[in-house]
Order: sequence, then structure tokens, then C-alpha cells
Amino acid sequence: MKASRNDIMTNPQTISFELSQSALQARRNAKWNQYDADVIPAFVADMDFAVAAPIQAAIERIVRDRDYGYPLRNGERADRLVANVFAGRMKSRYGWELSPDLVMPMADLVQGLFCKSRTIRRFAMPSTRPNASFLRCRCATMGPVTSST
Repeated sequence: MKASRNDIMTNPQTISFELSQSALQARRNAKWNQYDADVIPAFVADMDFAVAAPIQAAIERIVRDRDYGYPLRNGERADRLVANVFAGRMKSRYGWELSPDLVMPMADLVQGLFCKSRTIRRFAMPSTRPNASFLRCRCATMGPVTSST
């Protein structure tokens, strides 16, 4: 019997994110190879955990099919699909009315924190002209940034 998608994503029997120390040290990344074998790097990173089976399967399918282009999902760019799904979830879960156009999907947490810190700095010091890195950071809280803002 094939497990349903929901079972795969939630059943602790099918998900094991823990990797052994020897498995981590066998990897080729800098964290586990820049120190002697008796040193355990204390910082935690996303590469310290196994990838969930559905994600691994999707990556393997993409590589097998050599499908490396920008994805479309239901005719939409993937970032727009994520924005629409996020807005829908916020409405159903919290009753928030949120335009998907104000959602800026980001690839990682650091990118999001950087953007937010730049936004806070901008509002805290309104006389400061934004620098080039700020202009590249269009945050949902501000909308598009132009040279006149």
C-alpha cells in the first residue's frame, strides 16, 4: 500500500532528519571539513539535517529529466504561486486580508532578516538615502522602492 502525501509528510516513521556524526563528517562541505575530526562544530545549519523524502524525490526527478529551467506551477511562476498560497493561508488561519502582491518570497532566512533590518533602519532614520543594497531589497512592508523614496 502506497502512503499518502500527508502520511509521508507527518508520520515520524517516514521522516528521519537526524544524521550521524560520521555521516556529517563524510560530507564535503566546509563546516565538517575545516576542523580536525575530534572537533564538533557547534553552529547548526540546514545542511546538518537529512532532506525530507518528497523534496529529495523532486530534486532527483528534476535532475533525471534535466529540467533546470525556471518552474511554472499551474501556469504561474513559482514565486507568485507561493505568494498566493501564503496569502490564502493567512486568510484561512488568521482572517488576514493580504494582497499576494505584497508578499516577497525569499530563498533563505538570512535574506529575509537582512531585508527587514534595512526596512527598520530606513523607517528609523528617514533622512538617510537608501544605498544600492537597500534598493535591491523590495520588502513587502514597503512596496517598491524608488529613487524618490
